[in-house]
Parts: sequence; structure tokens; C-alpha cells
Amino acid sequence: MDILLGDITALRLWRTPAVCSMARAMRPEPLPAHSLSCDAALVARLCERHGLLAGLPHPLDLFVPQAPLRRESTLVKPHVFPGVLASGTAYRLAEHVFISSPKTMLLQLAQTHNRLALAKTAFELCGTYGRSPQAEQGFFAREQLATIDSLRRFARQQQPGTRGRTKLLQALVPVEDNAASPMESLVALHLGLSGRLGGYNLGHPLLNTSLAVPDRLQKAAGRQSVRPDLYYPNGRVAVEYDSDLYHSASERIGSDSKRRTALELMGIRVVPLTRAQVMDPSALDAAAALIARLLGRQLPRVHDFRVKQLQLRAQLLDFSQEL
Repeated sequence: MDILLGDITALRLWRTPAVCSMARAMRPEPLPAHSLSCDAALVARLCERHGLLAGLPHPLDLFVPQAPLRRESTLVKPHVFPGVLASGTAYRLAEHVFISSPKTMLLQLAQTHNRLALAKTAFELCGTYGRSPQAEQGFFAREQLATIDSLRRFARQQQPGTRGRTKLLQALVPVEDNAASPMESLVALHLGLSGRLGGYNLGHPLLNTSLAVPDRLQKAAGRQSVRPDLYYPNGRVAVEYDSDLYHSASERIGSDSKRRTALELMGIRVVPLTRAQVMDPSALDAAAALIARLLGRQLPRVHDFRVKQLQLRAQLLDFSQEL
């Protein structure tokens, strides 16, 4: 018999460098629905045998295809999800141990979590970072675990009426590929979400997308391509988030200056944004107003906007929650 890890348990594992590294060498498989179990004795043996499972908080979230197969215990929290078992995929972590693929896991999470939590998690899955309390800055660099196109395609493929399908499709609307940090995801959501949700309704920027520097400008720019943190192609506006996570001050200043020079030589307006501005609602208002003016857009005029904005910020900035 096999076990299928999903939901929060799967998310915890996907936030470990070990599982991300293993997945690069594996292909996802159809879910082994016919052999799934949540028997506590089996799970206990597998936890003793496999180190990846030993440190996980209990109960473990396990999926089975039918309600009669559920066996709840202090070790196991069973879930029944027939719809996704028919179309989802999993990775084989070890003998008899499967983990739901990122897209399958996200649909599982849509059962019990709100759209904003799902959007934050989708940004992470489609980005090049994984949140981890063990990492020095709260996250580590890794390759993408999914693309936004693959997540949307998977959600649309689910039968209408599948639990979580509609919520997940709505949650994926503001999500883009290639966020490099939780703060980049936060800024993209804050700028892009509608005013009724507390956002600035400025559209959804591309993140860390590669822009070719024209040949005639490459010598002056000192590079052949440039990747702005956030980029609005229709308005040719870039937002550069000032982060000192990886480099010393001199390295960061030099790299940022070269990138900004390249962007401005290409006729792209650059709006710098610091962590201090993001953390200050009034300062972020001013930055958003500048971006809106450069894009030729109006900031939202919503009753109780500040209340909605503060509610949004509370959820976006709460990194103590797993979602």
C-alpha cells in the first residue's frame, strides 16, 4: 500500500530544498488511487523508514479516493478528493510514499483557504523562491515548481462543480511567473489587485522578465539584456524593488545602477521602491500614484479604501501563516 501526502503537509515538503532537488530528477506520475491508504500503522512505519517524513508536524495530510478508506488518528488527517485523484499527479519521494504535485496540491488547498492565500502560494510556486523559516532571510532560491499557464490549465481541466475549482481560477488571475522573493510577490499583488480588495488596480506586471537591450545601446548600458523586478509593458514602466538580501551595499548599488541605466536608455521609466516604502501605507500610496500617472491610469476610488487596504496588508505581510 502507498500513502499520498497533500495539502499543508505537501506544502511543507515543497518548501524544503531536498524535495525541490529530488523533483528535478523525477517525472510526475498519475496518482496511485487504487493503492492509497491512511492506515496509522503503515504511516508510522514509513515515518521511521524515511527521514523526510520524520520531522513533519502531525497529523500528516493524506489523501484517499473514498470516504470508507478514511482512518483518522493523531498521526493522520485523512482527506477524500475523488475529482483531483482522477486528473492529478504526484511525485514518488520514496518507496510507497508519494507527494502531490504542486498543481494538485494547490487545488487541494483551495478546499479550505481563501483566494488571497492561494494567490500568494501560487506566486511562490511559479516563482524562484521557497519560503522557509530555516533560511536566513525566510526563503531560499530554487527553480520554478510550476508555471502560471500550467496552473490555470489544470484548474480549467477540472470538472465544473469540483470543490475549489472556481476559487482557484479566481485566485490565479493576478499571478505571474518569476517572482524572486516573497516581497516581490507582495508588491505585485498590492499594486495589481482591485480597489475593492484593497489593491491599487494598476494591472498585473511581469516579474523579472528578460528585455533585450538594442545593439546600439549595449555599450552604454554595459549589458545585452536587463530584468526589471516588475514591468508594465503597455506603459513601459519598471518598478525596481530595493532589496539587500543577497549582496553587499556596494555590489547592490552597482548592479542596480547599471540595470536602471539600461532601462532608462531604452526609454523605460523606472520607479524605485524600498522596503520602508512598502511597509508605510502613505509612502506606498505616493509610489502607486506615480506609477498610475506614468501608466495613464486612475487610482481606485472606493469607499473605505484605507480600511480595505489595511486588511489586505495584514494578510499579505503575515508571514507567520503558512499560506
